Amino acid sequence: MAQGAEGGKGGQFRPKDGAAAEAAPAEKLARLAVRRQLRRALVHMLLHHAASLAVEAAGDAVPGLDVVAGAATIADFAAMAQENAALKRDADAAIEFVQKGPYSLEQLRVSPDEKAFSSFSEFKKIDLGKYFGPAGDGYEYHHIVEQSASGDIPEVELQSTTNIVRIPRLLHEEINGEYSRTLLEFDGSSRRASLDGASFEDKWNAGISVLQKIGILRGD
Repeated sequence: MAQGAEGGKGGQFRPKDGAAAEAAPAEKLARLAVRRQLRRALVHMLLHHAASLAVEAAGDAVPGLDVVAGAATIADFAAMAQENAALKRDADAAIEFVQKGPYSLEQLRVSPDEKAFSSFSEFKKIDLGKYFGPAGDGYEYHHIVEQSASGDIPEVELQSTTNIVRIPRLLHEEINGEYSRTLLEFDGSSRRASLDGASFEDKWNAGISVLQKIGILRGD
């Protein structure tokens, strides 16, 4: 019987009575913090220790599970297990991906054919077997020139097979982090903010440099 179900005992560490409503946000934040910590650790391993990672190791355990075990005292274990399963799928995909990389841009693109779409929804449309559908387990689509540039750049340029690549979700999160961090080279601003109003070409070059910095794209 699931914890907290009617007739059950409930979670061992779940507050009773009126305190439950107050504790729910704290539990949610605790799970989120642990999940972020694990994802950061995984990304660090992927980017700095890719050569030593074995694909089969991904099927055994996710690094950092001891952190999850400790967090079970403050968060619902069933929810943590579910989140960890999703993290494991992301890790499996990312480990296999980095071991085969770095890649050429042609290898990363979703299609060798140049196609443009009026929106991202149209790009993912699978009616009648057309187009690209979901990115797949552990993967996401990444726009080299970010979708947030839609105010400056026409959608048909952003939503095209030349601008969209398919990469692991964990590495996509790291790329988003690279765009969000404030850096001295941008006068204390973020990379994303520094590109506000820039041309498609400048944003494209910035996107390529981030892919190379992360180690996804070859520098040749």
